[in-house]
Amino acid sequence: MDTQPATSPHRYSAAFSQLYFRPVCLLLLSYWLLRSGLQTVRRVISYYTPLPTWDCWRVVFNLDDYRSFHFGVLWVPHNEHRIVFPELVFAADVLLLHGRLILPLALSFLCYVGTFAALSYPVCLDCRLTKSERFIAVTLAGIVVFWQGCASVLGSPFLIQWTMMQFAAACSFVFLSRLKTATFSLPLLGVVAAATVATYSSGNALVLWPLIVFWALFLKLSRSQLFALTSAGVIEIALYFVNYHVAGALNLRNFFVHPFYSLGYIASYLSMPFGSVGPASAGVAAGLLSIAGTGALFLFAARKRIHLLPAATVLFGYYVFTLLTALLTAAGRMDPGDGQFVAAKVSRYVTVPQMHWGVFILLCLWIVWRQSSAKQTGNALALGLGILLFVCLPQLTPWLDTTANYFAEQQLQTLSVESGLRDKEILRKIYPDPATVSAGLAKLQQLDLSIYHRFRGRWLGQPVRLFSPVRNTMPGAITQMTRVESGFQITGWADFSEWKRPFQWVMITDESGRIIGFGSRPPAGFPFSVRSLTNPSPFGWVGFVAEKWQPKAISAYIVGPSRNELFPLSGSFPVPKESH
Repeated sequence: MDTQPATSPHRYSAAFSQLYFRPVCLLLLSYWLLRSGLQTVRRVISYYTPLPTWDCWRVVFNLDDYRSFHFGVLWVPHNEHRIVFPELVFAADVLLLHGRLILPLALSFLCYVGTFAALSYPVCLDCRLTKSERFIAVTLAGIVVFWQGCASVLGSPFLIQWTMMQFAAACSFVFLSRLKTATFSLPLLGVVAAATVATYSSGNALVLWPLIVFWALFLKLSRSQLFALTSAGVIEIALYFVNYHVAGALNLRNFFVHPFYSLGYIASYLSMPFGSVGPASAGVAAGLLSIAGTGALFLFAARKRIHLLPAATVLFGYYVFTLLTALLTAAGRMDPGDGQFVAAKVSRYVTVPQMHWGVFILLCLWIVWRQSSAKQTGNALALGLGILLFVCLPQLTPWLDTTANYFAEQQLQTLSVESGLRDKEILRKIYPDPATVSAGLAKLQQLDLSIYHRFRGRWLGQPVRLFSPVRNTMPGAITQMTRVESGFQITGWADFSEWKRPFQWVMITDESGRIIGFGSRPPAGFPFSVRSLTNPSPFGWVGFVAEKWQPKAISAYIVGPSRNELFPLSGSFPVPKESH
C-alpha cells in the first residue's frame, strides 16, 4: 500500500520528470541528430567535384566498355576488390547523367542511411523497451553515425564500395535474424542476395560468408537452411577467385611476429573517428574498450538468454563483421614500423568504424534497458553517453579541417583544368600519370562528360559583359600572381560580408575585358597550399589563367550568388614582363 501523501516531493519529482524533463531531453536529442545530419549533408555537397580523381579514374578508363555495354569490365578487379555493383553505378552515371558522379554520391548516401536503418530496425521492434527508450537509443547512435566526419567517404564517389558493402552486410543479418521463425524462403533468399552484393562490392565482405554460416549454426537453423547458406557461400567465394590476380599479398606473418602491434592496429582502426586526434595510445585504448565492452555485453546477453533474439543477431553479427573487416585490413595494410598507426586511421575507412560506434551504443542501451530491474542504470548510461559525445565530437574539428583540405585541393585542380591549364604537377594530383590524364580529359571532352557537360570553358575568349550585367565595384583585390608550368595561378580576396550567401565563382579578364580564366572560393574550404597573410581565407579566392592568352594586365569580376550579376574588383593587376 502506498503510504506517501498525494503532495509528497517524490510525486512532484516524478510528475516533473514525466511532463517536462523527458520531453525536453527528447526534443534536444532530436535537434542534435537533425543538426548533425544537416551538417553532414552540407559537407558532402561542399566536397563535390565532377572531375574523377585517383581511383575514380577507373571510370574514365572504362568509358568505351560502358558505352558498348561490354559486361566483361564488371569482372575486372580493382586492386584486390571485385567491385561489380559499384561498377554498375558508375556505368549508369556515365550513360544517364553525363558522368558527373552524382549518382554514386546519392546512392552512397542512401546506402549509409539504409545501413543505420537496418541496424536500428530490430531495436525499434523490441516492445520490452518503451517508445522513449527506443527513441533515445536510436537517436544517440544516430548522432555518432551521422556526425559529419563520415562525409570524407560519402563525398568520394568511388568509396561507394564501402557504403554499399555496409548496407548489404547489415541487410544480410536482418534477413538472417528472421530465418528461425520464417515459414517461407524469402528471408533465406534475402541473406544470399544481400551477402552477394556485399561480396561483389568490396573484397572485405569475403569474411561475411563464414560468419553467416557460423551464426546460422549458433542460431540452430534447420539442416536445409544451413546447407543452402553453406553452398551459396562456397559458390560465391569460388567464383570470386576465377581469373583473379592478386594485387597485394596479405601478410599474415605479421600477426604472429607482431601480435601486440596487430592488436593495436585493429584497435586504432575501430577507434575512428575518435582516435584521429590525440596520442596513438588513446585511440588504442578506445578500440580495446569497444572490443572488451562488446565481449562483456555478449556474455551478459547469453546469461540473460537474449543473445539469440533478432536485435542480438543483427547487432552482434554486424559488430563481428566490422571486427573481421579490421582484421583483414590489418593483414593487407599494417606496417609494424608505423608506431602511430597512421595507416589504420585514413579517412577512406571511416564509415566502417563510425557505424560500429553506433552499433556499440545500440547494444549497450538495448541490453541494459531490456532488463526491467536496470531501467535507472540505462537512463544513467544514456546520459553519460550523451555527455561524452557532446564533449568529444567538437574536439575532432582539426581532423575535419584536414580532411576538407583534401577535397578543396581536388576542387582547385578541377578549376585549373576548366581554365585550360595542363600543368603536370597539378595533373599528377588528379592521377599519377599526366599523359594519361591529358588523354582522359580529351576523351571526356569529346563525349561531353564530367566537367565538360555544360562546360564553363566555353566562355573563355568571350567579352565578360556577355556573361551577365556588370554592377558596382566590390571591395577586394588581386593580391598575387604566380607562374606555373602552363600559365598563372592568381589569388585574391573579396569582401562579401554584406551578402546573405557567399560567392563561388570569379571571372578573370585581360586588359581588353576578355575572359581568360576562372577563379573560385572552393566550397570545401580555402586550400592550405594557397593561404597567405595577404590573402585572408574567409574572403579569399584562387584562380588560373592559361599562358596562351599572354595578358598584360588582369582584372577580376565576382559572380553573384544567383550568377546573373558581375561585381568588378577595383583596379587591375599588371603582369610582370618576364612572365610573357
